[in-house]
Amino acid sequence: MRLVYTIVALSFSTSAVAVPPWEVAKSDGYCSAITSFEDDTIIGITLDWRTDMIGLYLFNEHWKSLAEREGGTINMHIQMSGNVEYDEWFDEKADIGTDGPIGFRTSFAKEHKDDFLTSWAFANAFTLRADDINLGSFTLRGSREAMLSLLNCANRALKEDRSDPFAK
Repeated sequence: MRLVYTIVALSFSTSAVAVPPWEVAKSDGYCSAITSFEDDTIIGITLDWRTDMIGLYLFNEHWKSLAEREGGTINMHIQMSGNVEYDEWFDEKADIGTDGPIGFRTSFAKEHKDDFLTSWAFANAFTLRADDINLGSFTLRGSREAMLSLLNCANRALKEDRSDPFAK
């Protein structure tokens, strides 16, 4: 698990901030929050500060059979638990990728950014299903602080972009 976590973490800048058990870092055009679980599942949430798009990445080195479906899609469903208004997040065509860690990824449009981040901040756990296979239930310890740190990272980066007349 640590090898995969290290590979993912190295793709971020060296300015990662620890928000245990999460890490939040700024990269080129986005900020990311990442955490890992005992079963080797890695969750990454990205926020593009220029477009307000949210990216959700789910990796696990044990999902090797997904490599046969590289470039395909998977039906992903997340059920949040706790006192959250928006407790279901899904994508019937999440992208399967094996060009780095094995897993799948999806994105949510900017009009869902606040609801998505609020759900992740205030839920205490979530259950992950893909193609009707239960991949487990995961606690969201520290997610409130991580989502706040993710927003702060994006706000700082946006402010830096606005102060640079040559930023794209």
